[in-house]
Amino acid sequence: MSAPASTSTSTAAAPRDLDGLKAVLAVRLPARAAAAVADYEAFAAQAPPDDAKGFAAHHAACKAALAHVEAAVKLLRWAAPPEPAATAPDPEADDLARLIAEARAALSEDSDPHDHPTARPDPFEDDDAGGDQDDPDETGAEDP
Repeated sequence: MSAPASTSTSTAAAPRDLDGLKAVLAVRLPARAAAAVADYEAFAAQAPPDDAKGFAAHHAACKAALAHVEAAVKLLRWAAPPEPAATAPDPEADDLARLIAEARAALSEDSDPHDHPTARPDPFEDDDAGGDQDDPDETGAEDP
């Protein structure tokens, strides 16, 4: 008995390692995912059958097509090479992370926020302390 013939229609050799597989998928999947989306849209645009069994089958077919598209998208994300901008450190992001950490630390302290070294003076501080002592109405004295 002879070995079964290859059913692959591709003339390229199959990838032999994970990086090769990722490279092949990154090239082939975008067109195939787009075709799957187009097929789904065409099928979903058809009126579903009127009977319950036919409607359920149509609905199940739509769900299966969406699952197929979702799987293709996940594979594309897995196979895609990392973006150069994502691998380079962003100095502004580091500054933002530092500022957020400082703000969280300041909020978590049980101290007065005005005691923080970078806090601005409170313009209403006199109002909070019981009022201006020069104004007789503020001290609680009655009018003569």
